Amino acid sequence: MSCGIGRGIAPSMRGLKQLMKETPMLPTVDDESAAKFIYERYLDKAIRILHRIGGKVAHLEKRDEAWRKLISTSQGDERDEEERLYGEMAEDPEGMIQTVDEVRKVILDLKLEIKKIGRKLGLNNKVFSSKADESTNRIRKQNPSGERSQLGASKNLPKLIMPTFDGKPEGWPAF
Repeated sequence: MSCGIGRGIAPSMRGLKQLMKETPMLPTVDDESAAKFIYERYLDKAIRILHRIGGKVAHLEKRDEAWRKLISTSQGDERDEEERLYGEMAEDPEGMIQTVDEVRKVILDLKLEIKKIGRKLGLNNKVFSSKADESTNRIRKQNPSGERSQLGASKNLPKLIMPTFDGKPEGWPAF
């Protein structure tokens, strides 16, 4: 059964390894007049590679989840065989799990380099969006007024009574 999952993994793994080879190195620039052009070109390529790598990683994570689900729903000899195949893949240094872990490190390094170059170029806007930004935008679309929901804010909370300060510190307890 996992052969169908494996067929989806193999092309993504090849593509991911190719993208890793294409990942640009942070340029060192001595000529300040050419720095802006060189850094902008680097940013353009790095951002494109970053998005493509992110797509491949997301696809592989979905395949991994499908494989785990297949294992959990399988029974008997079929389950044993799937667990064996998954274990072999997990132990393989060139396998999906190790490759994705390695790629995550590359993604972090690439994001740091992009931010560094963005600061050098004086870019204050975000060069790429994270999943947190996407979910925040989704929440904003659902609640465009920006008002916070009061439904859960006051539920089951005790009322606090705060005395007013009369100017005499002796009347207040020490903390």
